[in-house]
Amino acid sequence: MWAMKATLLFVTIVSACNSQTTGPADTKGACSPANTGNNNTFNITCQGISDKLGAQLIELLNRVAKNQAGAETMMAKLDGCLEGVREVREQQASRHLTDQQERLLLTALSPFKGTRVTVEATEGDEEAYRYAQEFATLFRNAGFTLIAFAGNAGTTGVNTMMIVGGPPVTGLVLHPMDESEWRTPIFQVFDRTLLTTRVQHSAQYVGKMRVKDTDLEVFIGSKPRD
Repeated sequence: MWAMKATLLFVTIVSACNSQTTGPADTKGACSPANTGNNNTFNITCQGISDKLGAQLIELLNRVAKNQAGAETMMAKLDGCLEGVREVREQQASRHLTDQQERLLLTALSPFKGTRVTVEATEGDEEAYRYAQEFATLFRNAGFTLIAFAGNAGTTGVNTMMIVGGPPVTGLVLHPMDESEWRTPIFQVFDRTLLTTRVQHSAQYVGKMRVKDTDLEVFIGSKPRD
């Protein structure tokens, strides 16, 4: 996380409005301005943005304060910077299933009650582990049997695994053994429902590496950067 405090002089703007502000003010938000009460000076604290983007915001706001004639142009550029802030925050945010996604997935999976499912997550990745726990809870609620073979999966429902060799696994990945298993109803229904609910995922044949005594294997890797 990155925090900055920028001092902006709005003397021109305040004079034009013929107003004066006094006393401290507290505000909340990604970029929250607070009037200090001294010489119309404002402190703005922004969190979750890069040094480069923060510097751009400071420059634009100071230029707007000094030159109202170019305010519209500057504010258009500021909008672009704020969009960048939104994108950065989305990239940093943890993955979660929405209430609507959970309801739709539960409805689709419930007819497969008794299915043996294995939920796995990359060891040491807390965000992936929490996301995997949401799926473990979903499968439990659908009446599935959670297969435990690693870590404390007997309690949490999530098997933690260290991936050695090859590129790191990212995103939610379905692991059918082969094409024949991929064509089974549970894989097909789960895949289609994930697509319908816009849950990002992929699939990869794993052959003999497939966990035994399971009907559905789901691996949660680190959050994709794209």
